[in-house]
Amino acid sequence: SFIERYFELINSHIEIIRQGTDILKFLARNRKLSHEQLDQVWVRSLGIHEHDRRIMYESLFEISSEMSSELVDHLIENVFKVPFESYDIQLLDLAVKLSSITKNYQSALDVFWNLIQQDTRVELGIIDASLKYLVSLLTGESLCTPLRKKYIIMCFENISTISLLLAKSIIESYPSRLKKKIITDINDSDNLTPRVIEYLRNIKHIAHSKKNLNKNKIGRKYTYLEHISHILGFFEFVTYCSGLSLGQDDVDTLWEILIDSQIDPQESEMLLMWLGDCIYNLANQFVVFSDSIIEYIFVSKMQNVDFVVIGTVGYEVFEKLFLQINEKNNKIKCTVEGNYINSKHIIGLDSIW
Repeated sequence: SFIERYFELINSHIEIIRQGTDILKFLARNRKLSHEQLDQVWVRSLGIHEHDRRIMYESLFEISSEMSSELVDHLIENVFKVPFESYDIQLLDLAVKLSSITKNYQSALDVFWNLIQQDTRVELGIIDASLKYLVSLLTGESLCTPLRKKYIIMCFENISTISLLLAKSIIESYPSRLKKKIITDINDSDNLTPRVIEYLRNIKHIAHSKKNLNKNKIGRKYTYLEHISHILGFFEFVTYCSGLSLGQDDVDTLWEILIDSQIDPQESEMLLMWLGDCIYNLANQFVVFSDSIIEYIFVSKMQNVDFVVIGTVGYEVFEKLFLQINEKNNKIKCTVEGNYINSKHIIGLDSIW
């Protein structure tokens, strides 16, 4: 028959499928397209040039609009059987489009989640695209928003820099009052802050083997210094949304990892700049550190630090804290005209000397 002859020719040239898309749509519309025939079309899309593959995916999506839900599910199963290392952007896009037909995004979300965990097996562009799809579906697709809490928990059960960024993006989609509840509940049940800091310590351990911390990446996506930046940014975000603050143990551990054990001067600079921003960025109206912890940072940490290690950035933070702590303790009076000494016992004066 003509149909039998058509399927015999499918493997001969990509144009057989492109020009014959209407034939396949006609078969699907009349429920005459079998699983085996669909598999034959699908197999033709594997291992071919990118341009031809794009044509195949466009034809498959066009045909799927006429398929039964069962046949679309079968096609989706084939898509998700592809090995992670063989995924490309076009296939991710096809997965989302097919899921929009069935109104079932769970399998697509699971694949995107697994792809962002494959830090060394897939191309960076696939990781970026998977993260983008996860964020857009979980925060913008009404059928997916009920799954947000599940994926936030997964992010904190599988802590990595990219999972922290995903959690942050999902949490941002909630109203303010729910942001606080979600973060507080997870922190209470899962010791979130100590676990993220321990993750930073593990990253530091890996970084010891890297020569250029600005260029050599830990994993596929981020350099060591980029990991630090994202982790500190995550702490600031969590504090802003929930009102939680970092405690003395947290400060001790961060200080030990990034200053006492620094392997690059930029580590201490990044931590100290972050500390300064958190303490003095009043416009954000949130508190990363309580007054007692700020005083602890100055008295127990900054007074004993080697200024050669922390450099001018560290000194600027020291100077601001010096004035703030002494004014709070009524030892210095800061005015528009200048700063006046009220006591012989100035905190931190020996360090300045």
